[in-house]
Amino acid sequence: MVVLGDTMNYPPESVFRGCYDLRAIHVDEDNAHFASVDGNLYTKDKERLLYAPERSENPVTSITVKKDEVVTYMDFVNHMKLESVLVEDGHARYSSKDGILYDVTGDTLIYCPRQHKNPAIAEGTKVIGSHAFYNNNHFSTIEIPNSVTTIGNYAFEACYGLKNITIPESVHTMRDAFSLCD
Repeated sequence: MVVLGDTMNYPPESVFRGCYDLRAIHVDEDNAHFASVDGNLYTKDKERLLYAPERSENPVTSITVKKDEVVTYMDFVNHMKLESVLVEDGHARYSSKDGILYDVTGDTLIYCPRQHKNPAIAEGTKVIGSHAFYNNNHFSTIEIPNSVTTIGNYAFEACYGLKNITIPESVHTMRDAFSLCD
């Protein structure tokens, strides 16, 4: 367990990267910037999850992107037990299909949670974004639809379980997409 005092005032989420045995983070109730809920680190207003310990007894398995929120894959990589990313109806930038985050048009797959058990890239997807499947080890095969033309940098980085992938001829841009895969 880690306890953050009342004077901590900078985003500490990367401080805990690699702390695989961390079970809980508790924040002093007088801290003006952060709060904890069930051992998970949030902004003070408890609207945004910043870090969920890997060994948490109360894991966060789903996050909903609020209408006015802007996110990147980095907003999710510290959530080890995340299974789905949902999006509030009417969001101007994002959509969610089967718990996977896309841009609002569905053209770009932005992020697939690392605990997603059966990731499938939706037909019509044109771009698989950088780090989109980062460290997801729950699948061994993935089909990339013929609609995909671009696979972003490190899109499948550290996907150690990935054994079979067919890259269609439609893909014309790809660099370092499978870094650190077996």
